[in-house]
Amino acid sequence: AIDVLLRQYRLLALGRAPLEQRMQILQQLIQKDPGNPLWQNSLREFELERIKQIKESADAAIYEKDRSAIEALYAELTQQSWYAEVPQDLVQRLYGVLQQFQAGDVILLIRQTVDMMSTARENSDVSSVRSLFQTLQSYNPTAYFPAVDPLIVTIGEIKNWLSQADADGKAQRKKDELDRRFMQAIDKTDLELSEKLVRRLEQAGSVSDVQKKQLMRLRQQVAAGKKRKTMFIVLGTVGIIALAVTLVIIML
Repeated sequence: AIDVLLRQYRLLALGRAPLEQRMQILQQLIQKDPGNPLWQNSLREFELERIKQIKESADAAIYEKDRSAIEALYAELTQQSWYAEVPQDLVQRLYGVLQQFQAGDVILLIRQTVDMMSTARENSDVSSVRSLFQTLQSYNPTAYFPAVDPLIVTIGEIKNWLSQADADGKAQRKKDELDRRFMQAIDKTDLELSEKLVRRLEQAGSVSDVQKKQLMRLRQQVAAGKKRKTMFIVLGTVGIIALAVTLVIIML
């Protein structure tokens, strides 16, 4: 197996193959023949040359803002073992540029999310605004924009709108519940509960003219019922008295 690798290595050297290919063969030779320092020394020399190439490639990639090339160079320096000393200033430089790219990605996501939130607010889509706002918080926009930035101001306005929408929704749900209970009280001819619910609706500023008319009719209905009941009692009493008088007359 070592002979095969040596032949491959010679062919690559004669053909002036790229350093990466020759380095790969040397790494395999080190694995097959770890006691031979020749392979490690040769690989170290190639690595030093490769590091020089990486520096030149990094300069060009940073100048051209070639993100994929920078990511590949950074991965090559950090995701494999080196016999040569890797310059940490180069690693940090590439890392810093990648962080800038990542920050740019986050800033773009923040702007896109705020745009979608603004559109959802225009359409009064509270659920979408709430969902997008939760997503926006995960991006931590204040870490990328100053407090006076128009985008942060817009986020504050949307947050206030969402809070008001939530409050309005809560008030509407409360009104709907009162309306439901009022209709049940009307159906059951429960005047006391109906009046109590109307007072609560009035306090909330949401009682309707229809509900006032329904309460008025219920009052009239209950009053008429009481009047009929009183009349029946009076008639019954008169009837009893008349019967008693008749009985007395008969007995006389």
